Amino acid sequence: RLLNFYNQENIFIVTNHEFYFEILGELSDLCHFNKSNIISEPEQKNTLPAICLATKVINDINPNSIISVFSSDHAIENDEKFNSAINYSAEYAANNQIVLFGVQPDKANTNYGYIEMGDNICSTGEVQIFNVTKFHEKPSESDAQIYIDKGYLWNSGIFIFNALCFIDLVKQYQPSIHQTFFVDDHEIDKDVYRSLPSLSIDYGLLEKIKNISVLKVDFNWTDLGTWNSLHDFFAKGKELDELNNVC
Repeated sequence: RLLNFYNQENIFIVTNHEFYFEILGELSDLCHFNKSNIISEPEQKNTLPAICLATKVINDINPNSIISVFSSDHAIENDEKFNSAINYSAEYAANNQIVLFGVQPDKANTNYGYIEMGDNICSTGEVQIFNVTKFHEKPSESDAQIYIDKGYLWNSGIFIFNALCFIDLVKQYQPSIHQTFFVDDHEIDKDVYRSLPSLSIDYGLLEKIKNISVLKVDFNWTDLGTWNSLHDFFAKGKELDELNNVC
């Protein structure tokens, strides 16, 4: 998907060191991928350290980069609208904003986090960007329905930021992580990683900051993280058998 919008040399993949060669093998079917663009973590420490590691690598190559973060297990339909969302977000992120992609819910899904929106701060044609008022973690079904009725968006886990802005926010809210990645002059090895806290970017950073906004996207999005979401995705336009199975 990203090869449609980004030059190959500007795409970086973060993975656990155990999967480095597996990833390299899978990529060989797509393109001749530069090995240095595959960043391997010595140990799994959730999304904030992983994104800090990638930001360090990218910022060392190109300071003040605009970085977009995408999970690999998402299904996204409508490439044109996806590309437009990236371009508008990148433009807005240059002004020291972290921009999230927020998805209009189509049902009360309890597997996603929800974003409570504030003021509409940018509206151009089909593009709408709002202040983020509050994040709500995976809710019960009744709470999820309340969130939908209030107009909250699903948190897609896709976000775009200016690297220097992100580094500064990590310094402000997670100073020990900032010290490890962006100050200390040492290799980020297994011993260093072992000392890091396991923190998601949502809990460790996004829920604490003020300069964060959400772009309401206009494309179909699915996080293929549960059997139900896989079933719903693959069942589109296909005949199900008598037990409601899809192949």
